Amino acid sequence: RLVVLARKFRERRIKAGALTLASPEVKFVLDSESLNPTDVQAYTLYEANALVEEFMLLANVTVSKKILRHYPTLSVLRRHPAPNRSMFDGLIQKAKTKGISLCIDDSKKLADSLD
Repeated sequence: RLVVLARKFRERRIKAGALTLASPEVKFVLDSESLNPTDVQAYTLYEANALVEEFMLLANVTVSKKILRHYPTLSVLRRHPAPNRSMFDGLIQKAKTKGISLCIDDSKKLADSLD
């Protein structure tokens, strides 16, 4: 049942414009004597990882809202300002050379254009 809830939470976040920029995690295989890397492998992500991530995000948002509601003048919550549109110019031009069109009107449109 928790997996079903986690999937719904993720779907709702993505529909609201959450960016999914996660790159694959890697792990290094080390030589037992020298401890030098001998191989690099992709870290396997399981559905349990996504479940934990979704519930951690839910907990963070829930606690933040409660703090803000009960201590509005004392709460210190991180809120990212909207990026300056000119900061995207280089990225948009590079993407265009690769045939990729980025829309930066809002986070939802950016997320959709990255998919």
